Amino acid sequence: MRENHRSYWQDIWKKFWGKKSAVFGSTILIFFILLALYAPFLASCKPIAVHFGNDWYFPLFRYYFSSSFYSKGIDLFFNILGFGFPLFLLACFVPRSFRAFYLGCSLAIVCAFFLLFGLWITLDPANDSRLAKREQEALLSEEKAQANVEASFRLRYPFPNFANDLLYMNQYAKLNLVIDAYLRKKQNDHIQNELAQEQVYTLYNVSQEHIKNHLERLTKIVQDGLQSYNVRRKEEETLRKKLSEPGRELSSEEGKKLMLITQENRDFEEVENRLCYIQDKEKWLNQETKKISYIQMPLVRPFHWQDDAGGDQALNLRLGFLDLSRINRQDLMSALIFGARISLFVGILATIISLAIGIPLGLISGFYGAKVDIILCRLVEVWESMPAFFMLLLIVALLETKSIFLIITVIALFSWTSSFRFVRAETFRQREMLYVDAGRALGFSDSRILFGHLLANSIVPVIALLPFDMMGAITREAGLAFLGLGEEQSCSWGELMDEGRAAFPAESALLWPPAIALTLLLIGIAFVGDALHNAMDPKAKS
Repeated sequence: MRENHRSYWQDIWKKFWGKKSAVFGSTILIFFILLALYAPFLASCKPIAVHFGNDWYFPLFRYYFSSSFYSKGIDLFFNILGFGFPLFLLACFVPRSFRAFYLGCSLAIVCAFFLLFGLWITLDPANDSRLAKREQEALLSEEKAQANVEASFRLRYPFPNFANDLLYMNQYAKLNLVIDAYLRKKQNDHIQNELAQEQVYTLYNVSQEHIKNHLERLTKIVQDGLQSYNVRRKEEETLRKKLSEPGRELSSEEGKKLMLITQENRDFEEVENRLCYIQDKEKWLNQETKKISYIQMPLVRPFHWQDDAGGDQALNLRLGFLDLSRINRQDLMSALIFGARISLFVGILATIISLAIGIPLGLISGFYGAKVDIILCRLVEVWESMPAFFMLLLIVALLETKSIFLIITVIALFSWTSSFRFVRAETFRQREMLYVDAGRALGFSDSRILFGHLLANSIVPVIALLPFDMMGAITREAGLAFLGLGEEQSCSWGELMDEGRAAFPAESALLWPPAIALTLLLIGIAFVGDALHNAMDPKAKS
């Protein structure tokens, strides 16, 4: 008996999940959605948890809403969405009488987070404004003292000084230095083990070689200039003592000489301090990294997609899939994970914009007909005659910008005609129904009839069209990126395929992973779209 009283949407829901293709496609789609929402827990240079010294820290959670770390707006958008996703899931366990109120509160919280961390607050746990202000005041005070030529004695110039820098670092700033050194060393040890202890250029080795060369250069400068510095220092002290004697003044030549000697001595002291700074920092890092007793990194890779993973391109031919590097030395696996965000964002947002254009125009054209319909149909025919992909290329090339939002807007502008035609055709049929005549008889305005009644009944065919519109938007964005017209400094799968094409065939391993990921996503969306279309088709067999 219940079977005969199922609602329209319950019937569609049952038909949809009764198809194996729908289950398969939905599984793929849910996988990529969860991958996009919680990418930082799979790939990031910030540990989930770390026991350092006597305290526990949770850097990933502290940086989760930081626009200083997640410099791309899309990453911050998905992080906030990932925070709100469990709140919306919990609505399933809330009583129906309170569900609407709960969902409204959850939506308000997520929107508040978008406003706070997306527009106003730039969260950086390593930045303490009070410490930075004190450091600036100390630096200005020292600079003022050094600039006083008439002082009887000048203290040695103290900067740079690593011990002084530590005074003005908060605990997270110190922890970032230690974790960075720890991860570099760990990555180097891992690659060395993979390649049977063969010496290779990793990020750790490159940084150590750079430090060694820098130390050798500074040491040579200090050794060569030490003797002349001692002579100048004595000469400077003599002139300052002479200046401090009562009734004594320096001649103009002596004053110029004192300024010149002071500057030369200060420059030498700065070089010598830089040498000590590097030595003290390396010694401190070696001591502090031993204080890490436990560290839990993200589940797949210890790199954010924008990090320099330090892998040499020659290593890609000898390392496993997880250790591959892009041609810009960024980690490939991290870029693949975060690339799902771009594809889903482009597909969803471009589809929403195209619907916002096509649905109102389709309603107006189908409702009024006559000249309005003729004008809009001719406009659509002209619009559809333009090759969309080549128009995308032309617009991006003319505007000379590769913003992801420009690409989304242009894709949407050339994708709205399909929703227009479906809504127009359905509106033509619906406008002859009795409920439309009843609305007119009651004195309803055209806009109320259009958007209050006709829209709800005409949008059903468009819903089955949404997955295919998403596929088109994702494919076009990937195609633009593959041709080098995608957003610069991006982890788009199209951008990754372009890099793989540039390195093909020597490093074909860079080409296949993003191509396979994009294909899987499109297959999942296609299966969902096909199953949804069959479920909403009244002529299809149940």
